[in-house]
Amino acid sequence: MKLSLHRIPARIKAVLKPSGLDSDLDEELAHHLDELTNEFIARGLTPDEARREARIKLGGLTQLHELHRETRGIPWLENFSRDFCYACRGFMKERGFTIIALLIIAIGIGLNTTVFSLVNTVLLRPPPFDQPDRLVVISNDSRGRTTGDRSSLTHQIDTWEGLQQTTQSLEEIEAYNPFSIGETHRFESNSGSETIVSLEVSPGLFSMLGVKPILGRSFLPSDAVRNAPSRVLISNQFWRRSLASD
Repeated sequence: MKLSLHRIPARIKAVLKPSGLDSDLDEELAHHLDELTNEFIARGLTPDEARREARIKLGGLTQLHELHRETRGIPWLENFSRDFCYACRGFMKERGFTIIALLIIAIGIGLNTTVFSLVNTVLLRPPPFDQPDRLVVISNDSRGRTTGDRSSLTHQIDTWEGLQQTTQSLEEIEAYNPFSIGETHRFESNSGSETIVSLEVSPGLFSMLGVKPILGRSFLPSDAVRNAPSRVLISNQFWRRSLASD
């Protein structure tokens, strides 16, 4: 049913305040019923017969009410309103069931939101690196899996250096130490001590990923030479929290 723009306010009013319009409709139907009854009485019928014939000619009053509501208002909105009110009354009668149902729905929404957040972060959302669609992981697993134990992600340094020199399929090959992920260290400062985690990486890993330090420099090949001084890149959060941005 198409709605004219100038009729929309009237239809909304009919939905919000139907009682006044129903009263006007009842008066109008009663007037037409009386006129038809008088017309049949003038033809020689008794008052009861005339009333009956008038009702038949006028049609079912209930059907007329429903037809009038459909033409004056917004049917789908009225149906939704009636269904909503009926559901609310049913819920109020069965409060225990309602509370349990709401708890189940809330738990279900919470679990789905959590699972989607994890899947979106881990699987769907690309990693925050430069050209993430070109990144690959070299695995020892014969089925190409990279989610097994840490040994499936580990290679000898000689193997890594050999791949860097001979590969023709990849532009760059950099590395990190999977076994260093779980390592923790104690950091002591004037404000106390805290536990921090670190990750051992090859010198060119950050540049390959397109990650540039906000301050200072990234690692250089000379940092990976045997007996070279240790170099550390710290996170911005750690720098602000534990080093007072100094």
